[in-house]
Amino acid sequence: MIRRVVAVALVAASCTFASAGESQVEAVGAPTPVDTWAWCGVHPDDPVAAKAARSMAEFSGIDATFGPCKDASPGYSPAFPGDRYVEPDEYMRLVLINAAAGMQTVVYDDRVWDLDPQVRKEAKAFWKPVYEHIAAWDMGDEFGLVGENFDRDDPEWQLLAERTQLVLDDVAAETYIQPFSNHLAAAVEAALEDIPGNRELLSFDQYWTDKGVAIAESLDDRVETLMCAVNTYTHPGYSPSAATIRDDTGRLIDAGCDMILVFGGAQVYDSAYFPPLPSIIDASGEPTDRGTATLEATGYSSYVGVAPARLLETRVGPGLATIDGQSNGIGARANGTTTEVKIAGRAGVRTGASSAVVSLTASGAGSPGFVTIYPCGTTRPNVAQLTYGAGQSVATTAMLKLSTTGTICLFNSSLTDLVIDVSGYFPRSATTFVAVEPARLLETRSGPGLTTVDGALAGVGVRGAGSITQLTVTGRAGVPYGATSASLSVTVANPRQGGFVTVYPCLQQRPPTASVNFTAGATVTTNAVVSGIANNGWICIFTSTDIDLIVDVNGYSPSGASLSPLSPQRLLDTRTRPRPAPPSSSVFVPIRELRVAGVAGVPTNAKAVAINVTATGSTVPGFVTVFPCGSPQPNASNLNFGANQTVSNLVIAEVGLRGSICLFSSADPDYVVDVTAFHP
Repeated sequence: MIRRVVAVALVAASCTFASAGESQVEAVGAPTPVDTWAWCGVHPDDPVAAKAARSMAEFSGIDATFGPCKDASPGYSPAFPGDRYVEPDEYMRLVLINAAAGMQTVVYDDRVWDLDPQVRKEAKAFWKPVYEHIAAWDMGDEFGLVGENFDRDDPEWQLLAERTQLVLDDVAAETYIQPFSNHLAAAVEAALEDIPGNRELLSFDQYWTDKGVAIAESLDDRVETLMCAVNTYTHPGYSPSAATIRDDTGRLIDAGCDMILVFGGAQVYDSAYFPPLPSIIDASGEPTDRGTATLEATGYSSYVGVAPARLLETRVGPGLATIDGQSNGIGARANGTTTEVKIAGRAGVRTGASSAVVSLTASGAGSPGFVTIYPCGTTRPNVAQLTYGAGQSVATTAMLKLSTTGTICLFNSSLTDLVIDVSGYFPRSATTFVAVEPARLLETRSGPGLTTVDGALAGVGVRGAGSITQLTVTGRAGVPYGATSASLSVTVANPRQGGFVTVYPCLQQRPPTASVNFTAGATVTTNAVVSGIANNGWICIFTSTDIDLIVDVNGYSPSGASLSPLSPQRLLDTRTRPRPAPPSSSVFVPIRELRVAGVAGVPTNAKAVAINVTATGSTVPGFVTVFPCGSPQPNASNLNFGANQTVSNLVIAEVGLRGSICLFSSADPDYVVDVTAFHP
């Protein structure tokens, strides 16, 4: 079976200074990822062929495509297709285009089953330079169709069996590339008995009634790898949608399908019967909502990580600049200022993105205050993603809904400089993460304006030391019943002494980690948290000491989304090392590499992870930047700390070379890093 080359990821909640302990590693609630082939592929002569291929791989999760689609000529026969398939030279160009996009190709070349050994030898020599990019030899589609019915006695059915055996004995034996044929639903039993190799890999299609669920259940124990087809292309009598694609695919996988065959990989056909309408890719090579649905339905996240990049920098000075010069050096934001920042269309974030993951930093504030981020063009909500004290530099991470024009607005309550760095986004049609208008779910304080979106859990009083607060999340602020996780901003106010807060799904054992750390005398401390939600719609919040709590929600993952939370695991804790001398500005501070893929329950092919990064023990102020190893260190930061401070922040980090992330610090703090989730 082909392994996916392109996969993306997002991730969840966070923890630090509670006792480390040992916890069982397990992913919760995510579908099992499966590989996906698409019939058909792009045509090499299409001006947007390369772009469309990349869109298929990156945004629809396609591992391999068949050749360019051509309308069947009158009297079409799968055994003698005439002009149904393009010539080998065109296939070769498609193989190279697909390979550059990270996909393989299912190649049709009738020379591989020619009765003349010399012809087969020439075919093998022709394809040998690209063997690694070929998924299978395409033997043809839907043999045995006579009129509207399958006929096992059709001579072409026997011809398929003979050709398949010939390919297995000769070409496949030398190239290790197997023959492949897709079958009508009515032909699956005959295919198991008559067609060599079909017990190892059997593919069938049924686009009506139960879409093939019953057949898949009957074959699950008899076929090593079962491939089931899903229709994503509008044609007479059938009009799929993103919702039906997710539903059909999910039911087939639950029924035992190990791979998915997508009908409608690219712009299909050019005849009156099949007009050139888009399927998972539109005519410009852009992904559609059906493509995103295909990706998510096969168990992969639609989150797209980008190299961290600065999109807002209000300060002026050496090295203080945005990636493209926009929103740069515009000066500290005065009390009550609203600043609009363009996100979509910059730093690799696609136009049309629905939400983005950003790091927000407030620096050099004249007095304590807060920042609210929300989609421009909407009413500013009663929430705060970041709180800060006078003179502090503090940062937080937020997953935010974008406006229809791809912007966010930042309201700051007091004079401060602001910095925005972006690290990833979700396409418009994503359901892995659904951003909502930010809203307050919990407010323990009492006073004017101190309330929640619906009045529930407002003014409930100080949370006592050792207490657990049950917070209802689903059914409020646009978070539906059945949601499996929520993206939150958790704020601690008026702590009586230093301590920590742990956020976790109710009905589960409290993990030995923390989501927010705070010190005595700190007015307010905020951190981003992505927490799983219990089946009853609650999350639980443990507090180690007396505090006020404020919780705002800005998004959720629905049931079946590919978010894979883990029992939090510690990946790094340097606090036992001897403390070095304080670094000077001329001392080179090394970059620390930390392996995250293949450890602590994170799969080796994870594209990004959610980690809680804590910096502590530095004798001088500084900042930390997290980025994929192998990429240039970006002009961005994920957390800022003062001398002798302990500061934490949730980071959604793209995984780089060797399955690692890199941590750079301008000083030399101790690190504590916990991983909490991944997307496959």
